[in-house]
Amino acid sequence: YHLIPYLVFGYGVGFYYIYRKQTIDGLQKEIEMIPDRKLNLHRIHQNWADTLDKDVEDAELRSYTKRYRKTLVSYADGKVLETAVGTNRNSEYYPEECHVTGVDWSAKMLERALYKDKACPMEMKFGDTEDLDEKDDSYDTVVDTFGLC
Repeated sequence: YHLIPYLVFGYGVGFYYIYRKQTIDGLQKEIEMIPDRKLNLHRIHQNWADTLDKDVEDAELRSYTKRYRKTLVSYADGKVLETAVGTNRNSEYYPEECHVTGVDWSAKMLERALYKDKACPMEMKFGDTEDLDEKDDSYDTVVDTFGLC
């Protein structure tokens, strides 16, 4: 009877190992199906668009991230470029005198962004921030909140 806890523990570790191996192998196979890392990330963002706000809201409240967003964005001035705008979680915090251009490579994220309340004039552009066709000094402020994570 003294060995039963050890046997249960051993089975638990064994099942956990099998589960982790299958999960990691499954993810690895999925990643291998899309060899282009950028394409894979794009697909993830497209799929996450519908639930992003709900998924992030609680975590942001607990970690004071919402307060950090508000503070960071309040420093924006003039013509603003927001990279990786996503669902436009910063839109309500911009000063009224700003004009914001939000760029994202996920059409579904931009679709969500269009329906957010806005504190200032905003336009959304579909595209990859790395490949923007903008002249130097086109913007007074560039904002990126968690787009590089």
